[in-house]
Amino acid sequence: MRLVPKRSWQLKNLKLSFLVLTIGMTVATVYTAYCTFTKEEVLQANPRLWGVVIGVYALTALSATYYFVLNAAYRRRKRTDW
Repeated sequence: MRLVPKRSWQLKNLKLSFLVLTIGMTVATVYTAYCTFTKEEVLQANPRLWGVVIGVYALTALSATYYFVLNAAYRRRKRTDW
């Protein structure tokens, strides 16, 4: 599987999909940060929740990074008239 699709329409669809995922994960990250600051005692009592918090942050960072990679490839391909 290629990281950047060959076809322009596939690249555009994948870029839009990751934009939606990144926006959703950003909302989840903001809510997770809010819960972390307001409900510390719940997080201290259950170490598994820290895994969930770290997972949300990591997935947000990965999806945002991949979106920016796809966006750069889309702009480059758009300029060269593929």
